Amino acid sequence: MSGTLGPLERNLFEVSGQPDSARRAVAIAEIYTVNCTFFEAGERIVGREALNVKIQRKLPDLCFARKDLLKRTTIGRLQWHLGPAGVPPVVTGMDVAIFEHGRIRALYTFLDKRAIESAQAPVTTATLRFVGLRTPERLEKYLAWLPK
Repeated sequence: MSGTLGPLERNLFEVSGQPDSARRAVAIAEIYTVNCTFFEAGERIVGREALNVKIQRKLPDLCFARKDLLKRTTIGRLQWHLGPAGVPPVVTGMDVAIFEHGRIRALYTFLDKRAIESAQAPVTTATLRFVGLRTPERLEKYLAWLPK
């Protein structure tokens, strides 16, 4: 899949969407700097190996879909959907990346508050764990933190 995709798109499909740890590790090595940092839901992950471990909790019944991409030389934003195949998304969000020599040095993931609150499908505990919130209580804190 990496033929014509940029680092943000490859990250979405070949890292976040890849259930196989070995294949994901290869993609991470190609896409991320050695000292990369990943920020999600108040959590900070540093390094390629730690990122691979974080993504290991991939849910097999959920898949990502690309929504909108905006990229400049050193920064980019990718909006995405996450949910079961063939139904409206359970979660939408965006990744904002800072690039260094064409690789992702830092990635910030943001969830869309309105999409979570109006999701047609229930936001399950498993989905919360996958997006880094783990419990309904952390979801409530995250939603309260987001601007109205």
